[in-house]
Amino acid sequence: MLQQRRMVSFLMSEGHPDAAHYPIAFLWSEATIAQQRVNVQHATTASLMQSVIATVLGGKEAHEALRRTLKDLTDGL
Repeated sequence: MLQQRRMVSFLMSEGHPDAAHYPIAFLWSEATIAQQRVNVQHATTASLMQSVIATVLGGKEAHEALRRTLKDLTDGL
């Protein structure tokens, strides 16, 4: 029961206002998808932080790598 409450709370914080009314299987599935999305966001943030630090310490090659990474993340916008 506590795990279900955690999933509902997590989903509600991720923009699912009706999560408390989801069937168990749907709740689990949506929580898994949302958690994967959050994990990818954290990994992307960590990778970008590492790239920025490398750019500050590295010079031109590191700057170019960061520029390419940012371009890839924004689809060249």
